[in-house]
Amino acid sequence: MTVIVRGPDDSIRVMCKGADSIILPRLKSTAQHVKKTESFLEGYSKEGLRTLLIAEKVVSEDVY
Repeated sequence: MTVIVRGPDDSIRVMCKGADSIILPRLKSTAQHVKKTESFLEGYSKEGLRTLLIAEKVVSEDVY
């Protein structure tokens, strides 16, 4: 699921939620952040919990 919102500062943000298998490969993040996130997700899944990730990107007016 994806939404586009304009913030009070007039920034345009694209926010997306989804499964880790979909979101993680698309992130522009450091390996350190990804590994730490994956370890949290693994811990939650061992407890039987379901998880979703949220990603956000600020885009220009032209991209919007």
